[in-house]
Amino acid sequence: MIPRVLSLATPLFAYISIGLLAVGLYRERKSIEWVGGIAALVALIASFALVPPVHQLFFDEDIYIHIASNLSHAPVAQVTLAGSAQESEASSYFKSPAGLPVLLSLVFLLTGASEAVAFAAARVMYSLLVAGVYHFARRMGLDRWQSIAAAAVVASVPVCFRFSVSAGTDVPAALFAVLGMWGIAAGNGALAAAGLAMAAQTRMEMITLVPLIFSTRAIEIKWKAAAVALALAELLHIGWVLSAAPQFAAFERVPSAFGFGNFLTNFKADISYFFDPFRFPVLVTPLFGIAFVRRNTFRLALWTGLLLGVYLFFYAGTFTVTPRYSIQLAVPMAVLAASVTKQRYTTAALLLSSALAFTQWRSGPEYVPELIDDHAFATELASRLGHDDLVVTTEPEVFLNNGAHAMNAFYAADQPEQLHRELRRYRRVLYYAGAQTNVVNGPEWQADQWMKSHYKLRAIDSRRVGNVRIAYFEVSGVTGDGKGEIRPGSGSNRDGN
Repeated sequence: MIPRVLSLATPLFAYISIGLLAVGLYRERKSIEWVGGIAALVALIASFALVPPVHQLFFDEDIYIHIASNLSHAPVAQVTLAGSAQESEASSYFKSPAGLPVLLSLVFLLTGASEAVAFAAARVMYSLLVAGVYHFARRMGLDRWQSIAAAAVVASVPVCFRFSVSAGTDVPAALFAVLGMWGIAAGNGALAAAGLAMAAQTRMEMITLVPLIFSTRAIEIKWKAAAVALALAELLHIGWVLSAAPQFAAFERVPSAFGFGNFLTNFKADISYFFDPFRFPVLVTPLFGIAFVRRNTFRLALWTGLLLGVYLFFYAGTFTVTPRYSIQLAVPMAVLAASVTKQRYTTAALLLSSALAFTQWRSGPEYVPELIDDHAFATELASRLGHDDLVVTTEPEVFLNNGAHAMNAFYAADQPEQLHRELRRYRRVLYYAGAQTNVVNGPEWQADQWMKSHYKLRAIDSRRVGNVRIAYFEVSGVTGDGKGEIRPGSGSNRDGN
């Protein structure tokens, strides 16, 4: 019942937040400087010129695009478990907030749903983040050169630039946080309330920033109340996620999602990350420390501290392993670092450290090549399928986004009778075993073993990337009683936040 309510409520609150965000930005129109527009344009051109349109986050970007496609047909945030992009026969509410899919759905209403459009929208949001950092820094009292330096630092952090093409939640959440904090600095209630609410509706941990709207008397009480009201649906969403936390932890094969046992490991790794000159601009961290001590910058300090605190206790909060989480900290750290560069030579040194880090923006997680091939293979297969073909897979969104009919393999394991019906309904049913089915004892591997033990599979094609084998089969019948379960069954428990 609660997921059904949330699938309707969270998009509604996001639509309202986007409307208020437009109002807040309109009120700031006289303070918007041409320099910010130039910075955004340079960032946009650099992203198009240098970053190829390839997923950086497998396969959650496909899920966000798919949910956005569903939202463009009806205002319900659902991920399809069986059906097609046009008709969902079974669906479920996803564990990540609906903010980004809602925003993408508005774009898809005009352009139609596609990966190319999602990638282009991601680049625009990255460029707007750069412009937002500049204007936020100006509102914080930094001069023009300091503000340019802050924007340039954020733009050139390797993971920020590499994720400029990502249809994931990391860059958009940072953008909305910047807009919300800009609103606080400017005393613009609509911008502050909507920006912070949208940040929370994009990534769950960003809800920790909503109370910062109470840190100033310049914002009227009605806007503070609006920020809380707009965050209510997300609070319910987080409560629902926490209620299922044991299942999520079991799915990820960790004792718990949050715990004190993660602190020391994450702390050591994150310190190493922030002082690695090829992963993060090395001068930002010491300058951030100086500004933290010297200046009355408690909001920026809280922004950094609240989010860092969440990541330090999170099982996957190690920036050396998951560097994209550091995107949320890059803005307050860059602005604080730029605030102490009073002389031009210190500003130049800060920019040089950013340029040094930027040279390594191409370096990404080691597992990406296998997943790139996996995604390409699945997309190629989807392009050859007809309306009377069905694909069963643990990553059905790739096929759904490319016009194919698909069924979630976790759902099939929970509801085998549904797959039995589809075997009679479709001319051909295929099973696609992607790269992640090679991770022994992982959830995808378990689903793969279930499919292979309960159905007759005839191999059609396969390819090998390193030690990873990707293949697809025709499902020709049922072996044994065809019964069995894989838990948890919706396939929605991956780390997609």
